[in-house]
Amino acid sequence: MVKSNADIDQERTSKQEAEKAQNDPFITGLAGKIKNNWEVARFARNVIEERIIDSLRRRNGEYNPEKLAKIREQGGSEIYMMLTSIKCRAAEAWINDVMFPAGDKPWKVEPSPIPELDPDTESSVAEYVQREAQEWMQQFQQILPPEAMQERLKQLTDQMQEHMQEEADKIAERMDLKIEDQTKEGNWKPAMKEVVKDVVTYPAGIIKGPIVRRRKTLKWEQDETTGKWAPVSGIDFRLEWSRVAPFDLYPSPSSKDVNDGYIFERHRLRRADLVAMKGVPGYDDAAIDLVLEQYGTGGLREWLWRDQERAWLEKRPNEWLNYDDTMDALEFWGSVSGKLLLDWGMSPDKIDDPFKEYEINAWLIGSYVIRAVINEDPLGKRPYDKCSFEEIPGAFWGFGVPEIMKDLQDICNAAARSLVNNMAIASGPQVEVHTDRVPIGEDITNLHPWKIWQTLSDPHGTNNPAVRFHNPQTYAKELMAVYDHFSNLADEYTGIPKYAYGENGSSGGAAGTASGLSMLMSSAARGIKQVIANLDKPIEGTIKRTFIFNMLNDEDETIKGDLGVVAKGATSLVAKEQQMLRRNEFLEQTNNPTDMAIMGLEGRATLLRESVKSFDIPIDDVVPDRETIVAKAKQAAMQAMMQSDNPALTGGGAAMDPAGAPAGGQDAALFG
Repeated sequence: MVKSNADIDQERTSKQEAEKAQNDPFITGLAGKIKNNWEVARFARNVIEERIIDSLRRRNGEYNPEKLAKIREQGGSEIYMMLTSIKCRAAEAWINDVMFPAGDKPWKVEPSPIPELDPDTESSVAEYVQREAQEWMQQFQQILPPEAMQERLKQLTDQMQEHMQEEADKIAERMDLKIEDQTKEGNWKPAMKEVVKDVVTYPAGIIKGPIVRRRKTLKWEQDETTGKWAPVSGIDFRLEWSRVAPFDLYPSPSSKDVNDGYIFERHRLRRADLVAMKGVPGYDDAAIDLVLEQYGTGGLREWLWRDQERAWLEKRPNEWLNYDDTMDALEFWGSVSGKLLLDWGMSPDKIDDPFKEYEINAWLIGSYVIRAVINEDPLGKRPYDKCSFEEIPGAFWGFGVPEIMKDLQDICNAAARSLVNNMAIASGPQVEVHTDRVPIGEDITNLHPWKIWQTLSDPHGTNNPAVRFHNPQTYAKELMAVYDHFSNLADEYTGIPKYAYGENGSSGGAAGTASGLSMLMSSAARGIKQVIANLDKPIEGTIKRTFIFNMLNDEDETIKGDLGVVAKGATSLVAKEQQMLRRNEFLEQTNNPTDMAIMGLEGRATLLRESVKSFDIPIDDVVPDRETIVAKAKQAAMQAMMQSDNPALTGGGAAMDPAGAPAGGQDAALFG
């Protein structure tokens, strides 16, 4: 493509304006603050970095270099028992089974409890009752008793509240479906499953979102004339969620949570990632072009001392070869005083109070600030949530499974290495040879069955043999007992017993029967329940922010209302099979006239709909919705009323004899 002089001049002017904007006092002041805070956060996280690396090593089944060097110095086995990996995988599978059952989700949108009626509505209801009382007086020439008026007032108030609750339920259902659709498109469930793995493995797991990102889309449109379908690509904005690796999150030294102090996320971006940011509100397209021009071909890697070790442990040993393809970026979230923002040159229109703290978000790549905006969240919350397998009150980082069972893993490794070394030594005899009584050239290092040993006579005249065999003692039984003892302790330390992942043990006991195993699983679930309760926090946080985004930006007013988000992970602790069993038992127990009279068709339909959900089939094809059931009930009631008003429609007026035939009369004789 040949560019005209005007195009070249326009590009030159745009570049000069972008460079001038980067030299603006606000941008330079913000960049300086980001760099200073980054150095502090990076230094403060060195201790946590060691813990994160060690946790990953233990899950991978690898010794740290210092320990491995000592083992090799001593010689012998380098075996690493994957006990930590087994516990991590079992915990991960258990949590995922509870939190992500088929056909369900670990959250729901609920309407806020309907309060008492406001004064205006109460007055309207009271006026309506007064009019009814007046109509009663005019019609029957009697005064309606005060008790009847109070009862009617209460009845109408209850009906009004019930109607408001029904409308709120419908709004909540529409919002629920909207958010569910957004989470499916935006990678929420895969991101949360990755976070579960991080929570089990590392001192914390972090999820980010929702974030507005620009993505290519593909749709299919049918040609009106030919009837053929053709692909149509486009660009669309959508909400997305992503897992943040614990390696890439740097809180301030005093942070207790993601919304406390300041926080950094370290990104590794490709050219395509930066191009996708252009056009997204809040990003500086001109600054992005400068970054692409300066670093787009050579890359920008601000290496940290743990980067290569992390790449090895994450099975990317040759990552360093990609140095020219990626650019390091820092994303900053933190509060800045209004006075400082004004001093840096931010528009006074955006600063209401110079003494107020303003939450800002900024991106820094090299020396370029590609984004600098005030956080638009109504509560000033950041788009991050984190939790740990075992939380520590007042601390940002908690404990994962590898750290909880760290000592037990070390003891089991030591026992296993000793066992292997002992088995190697005790697998055959140790041979003692008097070399001065062996003929020259005899190979004493080769030991095989039926070997003939040529020896010389003892010069001292003793009867001692020239070759002696010693059988080393085996300590396999003792070492295996040590290993079994401490590996069993891991069940108590982590709260993840062996029978939770299918190992019943050789001793039988309670785990040997279905009912006994169910009791043991219920008891063990108390430990994992706390972990799932911890995970409810990021689930509720991400969905609440999505709800707020929809309330602020969605044009569909029918999904908006006074709603709330509830995480239901901890309440879903019972396994899906057990839930189905109990639900079926309840359906059978309530399938009687007495219970049906209490719950009615609507209640029975609710139970059936929940049961059908478990089979992953269309619910509406099996169980009608509530409105249809209510309409059918009303229709049946009207038919019954009509039949009771006209007995001839059913023959209900004819008397029957004991045999069930019409009794007596000339008409009866006609059918004899």
